[in-house]
Amino acid sequence: MVWGAGSSELLVEANFYFEARDADQGGDYLMRAFKQLELDLRKLSPQGIMELILGMINRDPGMMTALCKYLAAYSTTNLERTHPLRQIFTCLYEVQQKHGAQTLSELLWTSISTIAEELEAIYGRKHPQVNPERLEKLVVELRVLQRQLEQRHGHSSVEVVSIRYAILLLVYASSPQSDASKQAANDYWNLLRNMNTMFPMRDSRPNSYCYHSPLKVDPWTKRCRRRYDTLVTIFEEHVGVRINPYFEEDFHTTEHAQETQDAWAAALQMGSTNRSWGFI
Repeated sequence: MVWGAGSSELLVEANFYFEARDADQGGDYLMRAFKQLELDLRKLSPQGIMELILGMINRDPGMMTALCKYLAAYSTTNLERTHPLRQIFTCLYEVQQKHGAQTLSELLWTSISTIAEELEAIYGRKHPQVNPERLEKLVVELRVLQRQLEQRHGHSSVEVVSIRYAILLLVYASSPQSDASKQAANDYWNLLRNMNTMFPMRDSRPNSYCYHSPLKVDPWTKRCRRRYDTLVTIFEEHVGVRINPYFEEDFHTTEHAQETQDAWAAALQMGSTNRSWGFI
């Protein structure tokens, strides 16, 4: 669920806690999500509605049941009988009641191609929601934009970092074990290293780094944080390093290890300091 509505963030959090078997926290976030969703449903775009429906795929069954019931009740109370959303939400609730949350999830998953066609009709262009080939076409388009941004802002600008991050995720999503994914991962790693955003950590595991992201998003959401889990996985698989993303608003608790050249410089500085005290 990525349309950016406040309820989207809360529903993601509710599902996270339900899957972690923390019913109290999950229920609290779900109630807050319903309050926010009532406001969001009044102004969501058609794309937002589609993404809300897609957000029911592979979710906690209890949360899906509650969400389907809420959407059906909301549409029955606030929308006219002939309104398409009322028919859609009522139908989804009936499927859930008769066949269960898992069946509803599978139904929506197999309907992605139809939903994508609706998105294409809305936007009037091919939408990269159906198959890897369309993801690859989107990567080609973004690489053109990347080159334009590099000419305008420089190769190490935040704008270029963000678009190369998006390209890496798309390449990995279309074919995780391909040579293109490995190349994109290593190129992105080298970019971040050259920007001095990766710091070796004191850790029992080798090749561990603390990543200070140059991207500043306000406000940070937990959904944004968890998106970095994919980057952690990509770097582990294709680069052989483990990163620990650091967020600006948090306390920095990770202990950095000195680079080799820094360690030598510190040792030489300490030696010269000791000698100077020796003459006093």
